[in-house]
Amino acid sequence: MDRDTGAPRFFVPTDYFPRSEGAATTLEGQDAQHALRVLRMKPGAALDVCDGQGNVARCTITSVTRREAHAMAAEAPRVEQWRGPRVSVAVGVSTLKGGRADWLVEKLAELGAWEVVPFEAERCGKVPKGREGRLDRVSQAACQQCQRAHLMQVAAPASLAELCDRVRDADLALVAQAGGTPVLSALDESAGAAARKVVIDHPRTKRVLLVVGPEGDFTEVEIASLLEAGCRKVGLGPLRLRTETAAVAMLTAARLSADASGRV
Repeated sequence: MDRDTGAPRFFVPTDYFPRSEGAATTLEGQDAQHALRVLRMKPGAALDVCDGQGNVARCTITSVTRREAHAMAAEAPRVEQWRGPRVSVAVGVSTLKGGRADWLVEKLAELGAWEVVPFEAERCGKVPKGREGRLDRVSQAACQQCQRAHLMQVAAPASLAELCDRVRDADLALVAQAGGTPVLSALDESAGAAARKVVIDHPRTKRVLLVVGPEGDFTEVEIASLLEAGCRKVGLGPLRLRTETAAVAMLTAARLSADASGRV
């Protein structure tokens, strides 16, 4: 997702998105402060406005106040299609302290995750109240920084049963576990004696779910439930990894696998 449009990118609510050339929009709150105080944008400056669903409008700032930046669409909106598989990352975030959950969400957005699914398990407990809203804000800031047109969603916390339902719905579901098949091997499959075909590039494989346990790992019962639902165990090397490191490693492997196939 190496993209440089030459203009800062901001997400606005659907009602604020300019649907035609000449339509008006407004940046408010933290986005306005970032545009005006950090980027020092003034009337005449160009920016891209997105609705978070792939629609992008190149706009020009027309006027500013202390708390708002008003802009007008300089051209008709365009659609940036999502490329590659839609990879959801399910991770036990409630045990991540000291800003590590924020860091994880930021990096998953930068690496092209479609969605983050916090889950609640025996060894990680419930997601703290208020954490979801904060992670939404972190996701939006990261998506703007890396020039995405689609917001990475932060799903409502899932129970183990709900996580297993997601496994059943996925075209490919992998769970990080010591002793599992090496993750790159799991992403590949034999395609004849002289060629290899990337599983993640298979036309039927569009919804990918990567599951990373909490710092205390899953219980044996939880792992058995995930495997029964259709998860495949994958290994991430000989060293013990933190939860956030494992999640980033799994997503990186999946994205590079898709890159190699030319589907991203």
